[in-house]
Amino acid sequence: MVGMKFTFVGACCVWLMIGCATSTQHRIILTDRPPSSKPKANSTGPTIYLKDDSGEPPVNPISSLMYFVQLISPEPVKISENVGNTQQSRILSVIRSEGREKFTVNCQFEITGEGTQQNIFDQTVVIRAKEDFLKNGGTLQHRLAYINIEGEGRGNLQVEGTLSGGMPLAAQFSFQFNTQGRRSPVTIGLNDIRFIDGVPHAVNE
Repeated sequence: MVGMKFTFVGACCVWLMIGCATSTQHRIILTDRPPSSKPKANSTGPTIYLKDDSGEPPVNPISSLMYFVQLISPEPVKISENVGNTQQSRILSVIRSEGREKFTVNCQFEITGEGTQQNIFDQTVVIRAKEDFLKNGGTLQHRLAYINIEGEGRGNLQVEGTLSGGMPLAAQFSFQFNTQGRRSPVTIGLNDIRFIDGVPHAVNE
């Protein structure tokens, strides 16, 4: 596809979302495999197309819009979609401000389609790093367990970054998912981590 495009290469993000929690607990199964590599700050990620030749906003995979989750996470992230998922994203409008070395882009976007995209955080690394603390009765509080995108929604994305050889390199992403009075499609899951009977459990979800 020919047209304007924007490549994610940044490594930090601020976002607004609505979450919910229930009071349950379950055992955390630690993974034996080495953590999957986190995207490097100087590597190019997926491309979000802003316009095509017709001038109309093209459709992008929702995974491209949500790529920031992998960028900011200090832990491996497993991404999955339900069977039959039809979720997609479109950039509806773009306002760009550019200086000699820096730029800012504000984008209005929408998510269409049905289904749920789930981003699950592997908590093995932090559990192993804090194993002695946990075995001695300690609790790791408010750990991010998942970020879900369910159904449709509208929001705003602000990207800030630098220019290198005329190419925009994104450094910070700010998301808002409940603009224009729409319900946020985003749900976050938090849990505490505690050892019960010698094994790690997610509690206070």
